[in-house]
Amino acid sequence: MSKKNTYKPKIEKIQEAQEPVSPYQGMEITFCNSFEEMNEVDAREMARLSPLQHLKNATTLIEAVYADALKIKQREFIIHFENHE
Repeated sequence: MSKKNTYKPKIEKIQEAQEPVSPYQGMEITFCNSFEEMNEVDAREMARLSPLQHLKNATTLIEAVYADALKIKQREFIIHFENHE
């Protein structure tokens, strides 16, 4: 008896489009019925963040607000007072 040739079907890789990961993934919208409820929700969200994350958020906000001023490179950091007599 001769040995049977067995053929395995080729498994083709399925090519799927990979969407970029959204930074908003996992976030949800919360609807509040009053300002008090909104403040409570905000306080809970802030309590979930670590102190390091609070500092990173504050630094990012400062850099965004003062972006124009931070572009100017100052050579002197000395404050000169004028004498008004």
